[in-house]
Amino acid sequence: MPTTKVRQPSLWKRTVVEGLTIVLSILLAFSIDAMWANRIQKQELSASLAALQTDFQAIVVELDRALSAHSSRLEAANTLAQANESTLEAMSSDSVTTLLRRTLYTTTIDAQTATLYGMISGGQLANISDFNLRNDLARWEQLFRDHVTTQEMLANVIVNDYGPWLNSKTYLNRIQESPPRFEPALFLLFADFEFHNRVETVAGRTGRGINEIIELRERAVQLIVDISDELGGTV
Repeated sequence: MPTTKVRQPSLWKRTVVEGLTIVLSILLAFSIDAMWANRIQKQELSASLAALQTDFQAIVVELDRALSAHSSRLEAANTLAQANESTLEAMSSDSVTTLLRRTLYTTTIDAQTATLYGMISGGQLANISDFNLRNDLARWEQLFRDHVTTQEMLANVIVNDYGPWLNSKTYLNRIQESPPRFEPALFLLFADFEFHNRVETVAGRTGRGINEIIELRERAVQLIVDISDELGGTV
């Protein structure tokens, strides 16, 4: 009875098959790792964007508060700067005192920026798909820093120049006294060129601050919308 030989695969074929199997296994493992890493990256980005959106919502509220304070100071400063003989006659000691106090009020913006700074330093901005959103977020940091500088310069003028100058005018104490002494004190103040110069400086710097706040608020509101759109794309 004839015997049948079973042909064994050659050594090189087995080597090729085993090699391909190993390579495919490695590629599959890398693919799974990449998919998992991408998923984690998206989850982290979504969490950061959600926190950032909350921060900007709080920033809008804070900007509205600052805008109200600046607007009140600007209105008071303009009223005092534009006062003339006829308007002085209609002013009371209380109204003048209130106006002066409003020009002396300083404010700061307590904005939550830790999330944005963390995203910038951690390189997360590069993971945002919207090119314009990435640029606007990077630009926001500089704009906000510029406004902080404006605020500090205004506070310096009020605290170190305008306020001390007013305090040095002893005749202003008469504003709280009876009308016969109140009116001469007012005329002395409003006839003083230095007073007009200083109060106009306060008004000018306040006006600049208001313009910056309005721009920051508009950008913050738009960023909230753009972040919401980006969050929709990261799910």
